[in-house]
Amino acid sequence: AFADTKAAAAFVKENGGKLATFDEVLAATEKELTEREEHKGHDR
Repeated sequence: AFADTKAAAAFVKENGGKLATFDEVLAATEKELTEREEHKGHDR
């Protein structure tokens, strides 16, 4: 998390990625956790 959008944009410019809202990040995290749970025990 960044204090302001300018700092976040500078980080993205240097390191790649994209700016996202809290809700977008939360949705992506929930999706990833769901996918991991579906494959639990099948990656060995």
